[in-house]
Amino acid sequence: MDNISKILIDDTILMDHLTKDYKDQPGPSELEFLASERRLENLYISLVTLQKLIKDAQTNSKRQEESILLLLAHLKTFNYTYEIALKAGEFKQLDFYTAALAATAITQDFHIATLKKKQYQGITDLKFINLKYQK
Repeated sequence: MDNISKILIDDTILMDHLTKDYKDQPGPSELEFLASERRLENLYISLVTLQKLIKDAQTNSKRQEESILLLLAHLKTFNYTYEIALKAGEFKQLDFYTAALAATAITQDFHIATLKKKQYQGITDLKFINLKYQK
């Protein structure tokens, strides 16, 4: 195991876990893999991710929103700060959510866990965590 101390989990990892069909996809979700390979106290989500997940869940169902809140109770949250906002503003080519996550990872020395590395294309200072089932 490597020396990574803080991992920032994005919405793709969480939605993969919440929507996983264990009949069609045997084995653990990426989140389960991360939690088993690393101590849970090293896994974080940004409050921006929480906002995005709740907004998306409200469009889908109350049950999904409750599942998200239950899942997130086990993860540490990281606030969106002034420093992060200033850094995110530099990423003009990214949407708000992606820029906020990239800025959080860079300013706070996180590795990002995502199923969509491509959305962070062009940001050279980012560090990614290798996933077991990278799609």
